[in-house]
Amino acid sequence: MIKVKPLVCLILILMAIALVACTNKEFPEEQKELLINIADFEYFEIGDYDASGCESYKSKTNIDGSIELEYDYDYSLNENNHNPLFLTSEIEVNADYDFAVEAFKDRISAYNIGASIADIDLVIFEDVESSYDNLYFAIKEYEGQYIGNLVVIQVGEVIVAFLVDGVYFDEPELLLGFLESYVEAIESYEF
Repeated sequence: MIKVKPLVCLILILMAIALVACTNKEFPEEQKELLINIADFEYFEIGDYDASGCESYKSKTNIDGSIELEYDYDYSLNENNHNPLFLTSEIEVNADYDFAVEAFKDRISAYNIGASIADIDLVIFEDVESSYDNLYFAIKEYEGQYIGNLVVIQVGEVIVAFLVDGVYFDEPELLLGFLESYVEAIESYEF
């Protein structure tokens, strides 16, 4: 008979709980409209992009009750696309305001770590005026060239994140003005 140490049992139980903790769920069509997608991004007239096979939507509910929605666009998944563009739009709905503040900080820390690993510098705009509870606006820089943006917004219990590579905005007001209607729609949506 094999004896299993109590610590090993505890670790196995915690791993099983972690696997069950996050549940992927069906992505309701009306929630897709809350996320910025490549068609919405055409507002900036930056080129033609064929979205066929390049888009993905993810939705999950975490053990703490928070909800995460995500849209990704990767131009390289379609051979007809020649203009490099990556786009990610994320929404996280937290249980309360304090959780949202921590989620905002955690998300920025994670993005900073990811940028560091990818050897990307983040040029942070610290004095951007907004009515949001918290705002993080940065330009991504790689080998001396601006390559994209990272925006994280906290409004109440909701975190909105927007990442783009392949085009960048050095005027925060322009991109934040574009994001404003999405943030308003998210604020009024019943999750």
